[in-house]
Amino acid sequence: MCPIPALISPLQGRASPVVDEILIRKTFERKVDGIVWGRNGQHKGLCPFHQDDKTKSFSFNDNGLWKCFGCDRSGNAKQFAQATGIDYKPMLSDHYTAKKVIKPIKEIKVDTTMLRIKAEEYSNNLGIEDSFLQYNLMGKDKNGRLTFPYFNDNMEVIAIKHHKGKNGEPPYWHIKGNPDNSLKWYNSWNLKAYKVHRRLIIAEGEPDTIKLCRNGFQAICSSAGTNSVPELITIMKEWI
Repeated sequence: MCPIPALISPLQGRASPVVDEILIRKTFERKVDGIVWGRNGQHKGLCPFHQDDKTKSFSFNDNGLWKCFGCDRSGNAKQFAQATGIDYKPMLSDHYTAKKVIKPIKEIKVDTTMLRIKAEEYSNNLGIEDSFLQYNLMGKDKNGRLTFPYFNDNMEVIAIKHHKGKNGEPPYWHIKGNPDNSLKWYNSWNLKAYKVHRRLIIAEGEPDTIKLCRNGFQAICSSAGTNSVPELITIMKEWI
């Protein structure tokens, strides 16, 4: 996830405008719920572009730069306003002649070691001696919810999803360790072992994917279930 550069359009015949910080904050307040204001001008809240009930994965600063570490959308103040139906022109001020130095949002490295330790802890809680489940570290948290780690191509744990509760409570992502909670494919790390001449099933969710795989099928699913589909990764195009 690369930081997004500042894009501020100059006014014709005038010095380049700068973003009005007060209006910027008010703009984000209109669309971003649960904002936590930071002292250093870096803030976070619930993303308005995807279901973000708890994680506060939406990060923005007083210069108008923003990025969601859940759905991976990003941009500047103008792009946010356009995407949410807000008039962006009042946010640009030409009262200043000096340009401000706009610092990009810093990318925080995922703590794969800590996330693996947590995933293994949940896996031990499940207590099922099954080679496929143990390989994928499927587990159970202290509240009885199933947990599904997500891996990168190096089999490092980059995120952990807690499945929905017994009474229908919505699923949520583990937030400690700077995980990559963006939209992605579950079980994509096993695609290299799949046979292209056999059907690849896109299941409804992680439990269905696990069940299909344990019964000899080739399956993956979106981390958002049927609500949203991630972009196809290169290896998946072999089945098209």
